[in-house]
Amino acid sequence: MTSGALWIPLVWILIIASRPVSFWIGGGILIDKPDDYVDGSPVDRNVFFLLIATGLVVLFRRGVNWSDLIGNNRCLFAFFFFCGISAIWSDYPFVSFKRWIKDLGNVVMILVILTEKDPVQAFRAVFARYTYLVVPLSVLFIKYYPELGRYEVRWTWDTAYGGVTSDKNALGCVVFIAGLYLVWDYLGMRSAKERRMDRAEIPSRAILMLMVVWLIAKAASSTSLICLILGVGILGLTRLPLAKRGVRYLGTYSLATVICVVVLYAVPGVLELTVSMLGKNITLTGRTDLWGELLKEPINPLLGTGYQSFWLGPRAERYWEKWYFRPNQAHNGYL
Repeated sequence: MTSGALWIPLVWILIIASRPVSFWIGGGILIDKPDDYVDGSPVDRNVFFLLIATGLVVLFRRGVNWSDLIGNNRCLFAFFFFCGISAIWSDYPFVSFKRWIKDLGNVVMILVILTEKDPVQAFRAVFARYTYLVVPLSVLFIKYYPELGRYEVRWTWDTAYGGVTSDKNALGCVVFIAGLYLVWDYLGMRSAKERRMDRAEIPSRAILMLMVVWLIAKAASSTSLICLILGVGILGLTRLPLAKRGVRYLGTYSLATVICVVVLYAVPGVLELTVSMLGKNITLTGRTDLWGELLKEPINPLLGTGYQSFWLGPRAERYWEKWYFRPNQAHNGYL
């Protein structure tokens, strides 16, 4: 760790990438209806507030030039500004504002890492500890503590695996990020002429990577698997001289990718074949049927319903009563 301040983003990431603090100390809330999300957990709220405040203190002590920072990232900060303003027309303004503050905390944690003297080393230090903790713990929970690492899917009663997280999709996300980090770190250490990899580090990373493969199979998350394969492929290609010379054609490659996606959706047979190869049906487990109804919702198409406010109140209750799953966020609800 290049400084003690790095423990702040590390703790933040560990909470985001596992379960809320309230779960581990028994202060969580039981979600039976959408309005249960409104109050939230005071424990989690206070922990996140403390981490954000501490992170801001670190940034102010480091003398961050906020005007230059905002000026160099105008689009990003304009987006966050709009999200914050949108809380005004939310049906739950205070809830929307709290969620906005929490997401700003992600930016604060990123800045704590980027304002270190050696940002790359700081990133490596944080994610090394993250990976060495969440990956073995997930294996431990799944194999030996099923009350923590496994759960039953309520509409099929099949066993699913969450590891240190609360569900299989979150576990897939965790191991995808951990696997990508391990590959990136290994490639970086191989290419660094001034460093020699300790012989003990290669088998330890190999064992962790085997755990990642095992966990991503247990998670059965097609999205995370595809992202891991694509990510590893991109990392490998960036090491090739041909790829480095082809960076100037990135716009052309991006356009070709967009055309391929359009063709994929325009030809039903191709789309169905691709989706079936990923282990899904053409309705994406009922989501496309839900989307048809969501498009009919009488909301302002430009302003929306306020930041992270759509899945609250009577509107969300209506969908919870009708559908066998509980749409409550981007992965299973939004278009």
